Amino acid sequence: MAIADAVVSCHEINTLMLSQNQIEETGAKEIAKAMPKCPRLKTMRAASNKFGDKGVKAVVAVLSRCHEIRRVGLEWNRVSDSALRMRLRGAVRPAIDLGI
Repeated sequence: MAIADAVVSCHEINTLMLSQNQIEETGAKEIAKAMPKCPRLKTMRAASNKFGDKGVKAVVAVLSRCHEIRRVGLEWNRVSDSALRMRLRGAVRPAIDLGI
């Protein structure tokens, strides 16, 4: 995926704005793989895409390896229900705002 390749090639990136790009589950998973390779990443906004449950889970799963991350905007990404949202909030350290 071109976006994930671009993210990995820019180690100095601190803000990644991907909102409203029609990114689906597969793209979300690729972005999730790239995020830990960006040691300065503090903000990742990916609202209003099509990540779905699996894409959002993939992003949340890598957050423990993104030591500088403080804000991850995942709202309006076709996450199935409020119960999933609550489980995801419990899966990350309190300093990270998931925006869901």
